Amino acid sequence: MKKSITLFQWENEYAIKKEILKWTSAFSEKYWSESIFKFNFENWDLSSVNQALFAWWLFVTKKLIIIEWIPKDTFRESGFLQDQIDIFFSEFQKNFDFLTDDTFVVFVSYKPDSRTKVYKWLKDNVEVKEFPAFREPSIKKEIVSLLSPIKIWDEELSYFISKVWKDMFRIENEVEKLKLILPEWAVVSKDVIDKYCVSLTQANWFEILENLFVNPNKSIGLISNMQEEGREWIEVNWLLLWGVKIFFQMLDCKRSWIVDSKQIASELKVSPFVVLKNMKILPEIENHEQYLKELFKEFLNLDFWIKSWKYIDSYYWLAVKRKMLGISI
Repeated sequence: MKKSITLFQWENEYAIKKEILKWTSAFSEKYWSESIFKFNFENWDLSSVNQALFAWWLFVTKKLIIIEWIPKDTFRESGFLQDQIDIFFSEFQKNFDFLTDDTFVVFVSYKPDSRTKVYKWLKDNVEVKEFPAFREPSIKKEIVSLLSPIKIWDEELSYFISKVWKDMFRIENEVEKLKLILPEWAVVSKDVIDKYCVSLTQANWFEILENLFVNPNKSIGLISNMQEEGREWIEVNWLLLWGVKIFFQMLDCKRSWIVDSKQIASELKVSPFVVLKNMKILPEIENHEQYLKELFKEFLNLDFWIKSWKYIDSYYWLAVKRKMLGISI
């Protein structure tokens, strides 16, 4: 059994992403970032994969190669075809004994099909690391760690989870929002959670923003629904500021030639599903970049004007709708 090859498995996508980030960060610090390779069905090229695995590299003594969604992953509808996996794995088995101990390989399958030959072979021949779904005590422990040095007591922890739900990507987004708002010595209260955290039933901030480019009236309707539900303007404003910021960061990734949705999700700390969905509208985001900058500035100005009593709270909703309707389709 080769200890330099590992299979990450089970459905805790958040924990797997954190572990991959830990591995790549440590490897980059100790060796060289150019010796890290990541492959999945979005950037798959068999010759490049084989070269990374088996070729000798000048100036590179150790390599870390991460291959996602092999063995066959049932966690996503899209992914590798079984024929692609079989062709790759046939060559991998033939060359298995030539892999040096300096070549570290991580296969990642969030919900592997245990019936496949590939999975059975890996289970018998490589190290297997399992990432089961978090239970509530583990989720609470993770939230406390993410919030530090800000404090939160157990009753508020349970309330926070009931509002945001147990998806760790959502939780991390909401925790980061609290850390931007609260001072380090603060203690999180239920009032703070209600004021700043986005509940599961609330309109998704991407849904509001992505419709700006194709159907701004729908975005206006979603904003109106939030107003009628009695949402606080400051909560909605933070929601929209956060969304536009993520759009800008996705553009930065694209311009840095980072196109792998999983890598982008890991770097931005958002759900991979959200990134994959919104990568489809990146051309529209880029076309309306100047408008988004103006929108971001408007959200910041509204925050300042209302807090400094220049405008009353109710003005917020009218100003946002006017700005959104000003987009040129």
